[in-house]
Amino acid sequence: MNSIKDKLAGMRWLLVKPGKFFDDVARNGSYWDGLVFVAFLALLVGFGAVLGDPTLSPDMVLADGAKVALVLFVGMLVITAVWGLFSALIGMKMRPRIAVALTFKEALQRCLRIVCFALAPIALLFFHGQLLVGLALVGVLVLSVIGVSKALSIKIIPALIVQALVCGSIVGGAALAVDSFFKDPEFQARRSRSYPAKKLIGKPAPDILISPTGGTPIHLSELKGKVVIIDFWATWCPPCRFGLPMVSEVASKYKDKGVVFYAIGDGSINQEKLYLEQRKIDAIASSSNAEGFEAFMVQAIPETIVIDKEGIVKAVHIGLSQNEKEELTSEIEASLAGK
Repeated sequence: MNSIKDKLAGMRWLLVKPGKFFDDVARNGSYWDGLVFVAFLALLVGFGAVLGDPTLSPDMVLADGAKVALVLFVGMLVITAVWGLFSALIGMKMRPRIAVALTFKEALQRCLRIVCFALAPIALLFFHGQLLVGLALVGVLVLSVIGVSKALSIKIIPALIVQALVCGSIVGGAALAVDSFFKDPEFQARRSRSYPAKKLIGKPAPDILISPTGGTPIHLSELKGKVVIIDFWATWCPPCRFGLPMVSEVASKYKDKGVVFYAIGDGSINQEKLYLEQRKIDAIASSSNAEGFEAFMVQAIPETIVIDKEGIVKAVHIGLSQNEKEELTSEIEASLAGK
């Protein structure tokens, strides 16, 4: 398959006769073809994630879709690299003695090419639905079993065992990493210190200009006497979409006690306001100039700041923690009590 037309024609075998397709890919496939295919999947799923969002303008759909697709592309490349490596390592141990000689390098190259195309069912995620997520995962497993069987010249059952071990290793390793991330105090402390914004804790908050939607711009110093929550976020950021409602839920409990919550985005403020309203997120949609993001040393989002009544930075949250709501509640109550 040399020309683009021939390559597209050859893709039909992936669904019609996956065994034939993977046999050809394993022996004659190109890394570039695999990379292009993964990039196509990332674009498809990335734009699928934002196309159904009525709060986004066409310009924001294009920008947010591209950002989500880039994150997905990098993530999928990492997954394929680890998946291909483990498949080759375990699969080589299960090859029959009578099989044609195959070096580990050749096995690894074949498995990497196979895994790229085995991700094809992820395209179902362009459409939203839990059932489709399940079907996509099952489809990936089925194709990877067929692909590894062809790549390493092993039977289906051993190939299924290989993929079960590989998936278990990857998922188990990820689970241990997440558990360590959330529970290891030393690891968390090192991570916290690594972000420049953490240096702001215990110091007067930078006097940035906050511009609420439809309101009068206000300097942060004018809000002394109130506990201020600031969340730097973006509509394209999955952790922001997940975390913003949690911050809002906590902050709204103390709204009558002088707690104000500003959600400062990096895009169109009117679109962000519509996003918050449609999801019933109780936050003041606001914007700030580049100096505002720089003053709070925003390097990763979401970044959530808790500022006490005296204008002192009480806490800085980067990303999401396992006990996000509990930590925010404790910090807000301490700030209200003047502790």
